[in-house]
Amino acid sequence: GGVQADGEVGGRPVIVAELAGNVMDVDSVMTVDEFISEINAGVRAVSEIEGGAAVLARLDNVLLNYSLAATDRHGGNSLVLGAGEGMLPIDFGRTWYSSEEDFYRYLTRFGSEGGGYFDLVEAIKNAINADALSEEQVRESIESWTFRMREAFLLNWDLIAEDATRLHNSGGLSLGTDDLAGFNALMESHKVMLDTRITHLEEKLDEIVRNLVAA
Repeated sequence: GGVQADGEVGGRPVIVAELAGNVMDVDSVMTVDEFISEINAGVRAVSEIEGGAAVLARLDNVLLNYSLAATDRHGGNSLVLGAGEGMLPIDFGRTWYSSEEDFYRYLTRFGSEGGGYFDLVEAIKNAINADALSEEQVRESIESWTFRMREAFLLNWDLIAEDATRLHNSGGLSLGTDDLAGFNALMESHKVMLDTRITHLEEKLDEIVRNLVAA
């Protein structure tokens, strides 16, 4: 399982990102595993996450996992927000572990929505066939994602690295190493991995969209 932290791990400071029910204005937040249990109990319906907006939210979830080269993606590490308003990955203890740089192969290899419980490619095709989603919306969603990721992360990487270095120098727990040179090398390698994946999404956009929407 993951690690719950209140600002310290092993007596050393860490950065804590709060995640609570108010992450979106929704009635419920549950893991994919919990959502599946409620489907099996007849309380929820899989159709809740098959509408156009829900499918695009699921695509955002996979794009984030892919961009951060995350592994350990299973039914306990993705949250279903409300009645399909969003799907949010959690537990990033194994980011930068994936060597797969091709988005479509990452999606099909890792079942990045939670252990493969849901087939995102099939959901996209079904939503398009039902006129709940269009190919252009899929394209625009990926384009918007890459723009936001490049702006939020890569253009601000020096500030992110500065904060992480400050935490490291204060005795905090950062990237599992106490060696500052090793820490800086890790930060740079992570930046390269992120840039490589965002660039792939930008340069292979047409191919990715074709794979996602092909009948």
